[in-house]
Amino acid sequence: MIILISNRDIATTWRDTAALTFDPVIQQFITTLDISKKTQETLFRENPASMVQRENKFASLLVKEDPMHHAFCHLQMEWVKQQLSGNMLADIVFSATKALFGSEMLEVDPRFPEFYFGFEEAAWKISNNNAHTICFWTISHIITSPSLLASVRTETSKACSPSGSVDLTILTNHCPQLDAIWHEVLRLYTAVSLIRVAIQKTSINGKIINKGDQVMSPTRQSHLNRELFGSDATELHPERFLKDKKLANQKGYHPLGGGNTYCPGRFLAKQEVYTLVALMLYRFDIDVEDGSLPTVNAAEPSLGAMRPMGNIRVKVSARKL
Repeated sequence: MIILISNRDIATTWRDTAALTFDPVIQQFITTLDISKKTQETLFRENPASMVQRENKFASLLVKEDPMHHAFCHLQMEWVKQQLSGNMLADIVFSATKALFGSEMLEVDPRFPEFYFGFEEAAWKISNNNAHTICFWTISHIITSPSLLASVRTETSKACSPSGSVDLTILTNHCPQLDAIWHEVLRLYTAVSLIRVAIQKTSINGKIINKGDQVMSPTRQSHLNRELFGSDATELHPERFLKDKKLANQKGYHPLGGGNTYCPGRFLAKQEVYTLVALMLYRFDIDVEDGSLPTVNAAEPSLGAMRPMGNIRVKVSARKL
């Protein structure tokens, strides 16, 4: 295994999609679901058209629709997109959303069908507990800091109304303090790892990578790098993202992954967290009973958001609106 520690090497790895792939990691995952080895070989086999019997070759989509000889697992989503072309998919999601939730979800954001499709396309690749864990850390830090609580409540209250509606445009574009907390919580409490396997010989900035080599980078280390984030890099200080507007775009900051495995649900997750934070602070007074934050469970392996060791006890009461 080759461990990467340079942000330049990480960027190069994400770009080299021809030689470095995430597929073997996916195969390891579906093995845990008792998917047989034979089925996996079929799903990931290059040039699947070779499996088609001669008399069926002219009719098979594996022949007609796969000129680049991609594996079936990579073809199937493209076929779904083609079959649900135009507004058909949006109509399906729109109808299902109204049937399950009424009109409220679409009133919050009419673009929900668009966001849902982006999330659905790759949601199986991730553990879907990340949003609520990040929500826990975000709310916990806000309610244990009187200054953060006051500033976030002030700016997010402008997006809320007594009727229960939330203006996501205001939340996601005009709440700089909440933005800073979001970036800082992601920096401190995510442990995304870059993992790729070489399917052909390549190089990463002069280092030869042979076929079969596994490349990995535990990216949390760069998030705690004092040269990048200051001497207080192990502590939560959202101000660093307010003082430096470019900080969230630098190479050493990648809590949501990158390359072709860049988190597909990042926009939806952000809206979920922002909406919950805004509504909780608007509707409720939250008093911390013991006044302390739990520590992060750094010893537990994590594919995304890191979980707390313990809980935080609070007293919640309705506010007079």
